[in-house]
Amino acid sequence: MSTRKAFLPLTLALMLTFPVQARNIGGNVYKMCRNDIFTDYENRNVKKIVTETNGDGTFQAEDLGVWLRNTGIYDISLLREEDNYLKEEFYSFQQERVDDAYYYNEDASYVDFTCLVKAGDVITASDTETETVERVEIDGSFTTRTETTVNVNALLPAVLVPRTAEGETGEKSSQTICITGEMEFVFESIIFDGENSSIEITCGNGVPEDSEYYLEGTDDTGKMVKYRMNRLENTKAIFTNEEGQGVSRQASSADLQLYKYETDNDISEQKEEYTKIGEMFCMILS
Repeated sequence: MSTRKAFLPLTLALMLTFPVQARNIGGNVYKMCRNDIFTDYENRNVKKIVTETNGDGTFQAEDLGVWLRNTGIYDISLLREEDNYLKEEFYSFQQERVDDAYYYNEDASYVDFTCLVKAGDVITASDTETETVERVEIDGSFTTRTETTVNVNALLPAVLVPRTAEGETGEKSSQTICITGEMEFVFESIIFDGENSSIEITCGNGVPEDSEYYLEGTDDTGKMVKYRMNRLENTKAIFTNEEGQGVSRQASSADLQLYKYETDNDISEQKEEYTKIGEMFCMILS
């Protein structure tokens, strides 16, 4: 998590932060106080909290998410994690841990923890991670989603996939991604039809037909994507996006993971299982 601190002149701070909790001390004059919360629009729109003010009008601030982890006012529990690439956490608000330091006084602003964040707020941002609020409960507890923001092309195996429009004949790719030792995918193209899209793939050894296969992940606009293999012709497979979960037209890449979905043949057991096949890779749209 980022522990980066901001040192901002007061005039710049006021430009960045309207509406803010800055205290009006007369006319159009405002004073920034400790515990004031603002949005830093020049740093990924992350919410920050003032931790210290200086006599020259500058102040120190840090990401709200970093500050919350250090206060001990929330119990933070991990809900799920995917290969250090994505995680969801629950911040459980503990009212009894709030002391007088967070109430209004001459040097600090009141912190209303029950209305501290809203869905969509970025509370931690660094060169490697972005933590965004997903849901907020009535008591002020909330759930966040943290995603890596590093250059995935430098970390993951990548394949260049030409994009084309429905009904047009576009160029085909011959680049291969090795999913497993027995399964190599050649991504021929991604075809866009309005908000829907399909991915054409050939697999030299074919794809077993006893299971359903999905490609799931996130594109570089932050959109969650999911494709299901719905047609198999010899060695050629067509993956179409689930409703509303296709790669964005504005995306330039997507990180994908192949999953196999199996249903137990024993009806009495009714077992269903997703199995991860191979490693995550990056599909770069050309």
